[in-house]
Amino acid sequence: MDRPEMIMVDCKTFEELVQALGELVDYSRWVIARQDVEASHKLRPIVKRMIFLLVVITEGKVPEAGTVIEILDRVDDEVEGHLAHAKSPEEEAALLHEYGRFLDTVQELMQRGQRREK
Repeated sequence: MDRPEMIMVDCKTFEELVQALGELVDYSRWVIARQDVEASHKLRPIVKRMIFLLVVITEGKVPEAGTVIEILDRVDDEVEGHLAHAKSPEEEAALLHEYGRFLDTVQELMQRGQRREK
């Protein structure tokens, strides 16, 4: 298997990517607030992938990058497991709300990484 080519992402482009992730997280919170479980299930993997890609970009420059990926995977697995066993729509909504709070934390970490890049 060929090794992937490396590309550079300038600070302006990285800022735009972080801003796009922020908007996606905001939309995810909006969906969660409306207790739209189906839409939230569809958005979660997209948000997770975007976070993963941005963390990979910062790897080596932001020491916490690897830890963020580990935490993201663990929390996502836990949320998925709890959602599968939720006994009511209210319980699902509460779990999704907690996931939204977690996304806030990840977004904050990404913004800190963005400031370090400058």
